[in-house]
Formats: sequence, C-alpha cells, structure tokens
Amino acid sequence: MTPADCFAVLWRETQRELARASGRPENVGRTVAYEAVCSVGVEAGIYIWRSGRFPTIRIYRSSDMPDDVELPDLKIRPVEDACTLAHERGHFISDPDGKRSQAAYTSLRNRDALTIRAKTTIIDEERRAWANGRDVLKALGCDDWSAFNAIEAECLRGYEEGLAGRPTGPA
Repeated sequence: MTPADCFAVLWRETQRELARASGRPENVGRTVAYEAVCSVGVEAGIYIWRSGRFPTIRIYRSSDMPDDVELPDLKIRPVEDACTLAHERGHFISDPDGKRSQAAYTSLRNRDALTIRAKTTIIDEERRAWANGRDVLKALGCDDWSAFNAIEAECLRGYEEGLAGRPTGPA
C-alpha cells in the first residue's frame, strides 16, 4: 500500500486524535483541513497547538483547492497530501503542546535570527516528525515507501539548506 491508499483513514484518525486532545472528542470539524496559500515552500503543511482550543493541521495548497477543504482530496495529489498529513501528525506525536519547539518555529516564521540551539531544535523536530509519520502510515498498512522517502528527503534537505543560510543569533 502507498501513502495514498491510507490517506482517507489517516485523515479520519488524525481528526479524531486531535479532537480527543482538545478535550472535545465529539467535535472533529476543522481539526484537519486544506488551506490556500500564495506559494508552497518547504512547509507543505503545519501543525498548530492552539492553547485552549483545538489543535489543528493544515495542508497547504497554492492552487487546485478541493471543493470541501475538510475532506481528503483523493484526486489531485493524494500521495503528497498523505505524506504531509502523516508528517504533521508526527509533530503532534512528538511535541503535542509545542513546548519544546514552538518558540524556534515562531522565530523561523518571523524571520528572526536563530540561535544554533533553535536551528538544532527545528531540524531535530523535523526528523522526529518524519519518523513518527512513517510509524503512523506503517500502522495503517503502508509498505511502499518510495514516495514518502523522496518527499521526506526533499523536505529535510530544504530545512537543512534553509537553516544553514539563516543568520545565527546570540545564544
């Protein structure tokens, strides 16, 4: 099975898991959804812990938005979307409340200078999220890793190159 074959089940399970974490397990709406962005760079999605509200995962699209953004799009790019969702769920597994890594990611998104520690936090968290995402897909029966491996390598390389090119601030 490829990640695309697991995508619909992965989406539903992730919705339920995020809703459970919020303390309102019956309300899964908007926990996982597509979001339109100007361009998709190294981040094809995002996991956000919103204190006091639902944790959410967004899968970014710069075009070809599905008609219903709260359902998995099984037609346009299900392999990429499944890998992105598995990876973002991997962040939820690794750092569910954002305490370990959120400050570093906020600095990155704000284009602040990053300490060596912040850069290390980000790349380590990215690696953990990909490993956790692989475990999630494996538990769903995925056994064809060619696309996942390629997307993982491309994303990690993008982070490594991007962080290497960022100014390093004081510790």
